[in-house]
Amino acid sequence: MWLADEVIHRNPEGSKPVIFLSDGERALHDRQSEYLPENTVCILDLFHVMERLWKAAWCFFDEKTQKHEAHQWVEERLKRLLEGKVDAVIRGMRYQATQRGLKGPKRKTVRDAAAYFAGNRDRMKYDAYLAAGYPIGSGVVEGSVSSSGQGIAWSGQGCAGLPSGAQAMLDLRATYLNGDWNAFWNFHMTQEDQRLYGKIREAG
Repeated sequence: MWLADEVIHRNPEGSKPVIFLSDGERALHDRQSEYLPENTVCILDLFHVMERLWKAAWCFFDEKTQKHEAHQWVEERLKRLLEGKVDAVIRGMRYQATQRGLKGPKRKTVRDAAAYFAGNRDRMKYDAYLAAGYPIGSGVVEGSVSSSGQGIAWSGQGCAGLPSGAQAMLDLRATYLNGDWNAFWNFHMTQEDQRLYGKIREAG
């Protein structure tokens, strides 16, 4: 298969870590061993994590009157996930759903999100991935940084000829080290909220 051939071609000696960034779909991981090395590092794409967090957030908060609270809720849980505290986030979501007496579709949405994280906890070691310099998102980082107004131009390659994925990770690490982490994620969450729900709100 093309994928297996590409892995061998790009890493003939097997000395480089192979990263498998996916949406957590079980079928993909079931077939992983057919095409990828045994020591492949599997990572749940942060983009899909963010989607689940936002869906859960709007079960706890009103979209029209509690936008700030929803943003804060997502930011706090995202920070915990990036610190490797996946189980704490899962427990908290389930507890909140019960404590607030969520019923029907809202309760199911939150429980499904928690179950999704639980099923992918082994692929959500983001603290270790970031420390190792591994990519944690295929689109969320690039999409956010490219529109952040910080003068970073994106195309097929990043600055200094780096592939865009590698450049995205360097930019993310620089953002953290420069003390701009909170501002970055506040901006990103505002953009994601507009992308996911802007048209719905405009339509009334």
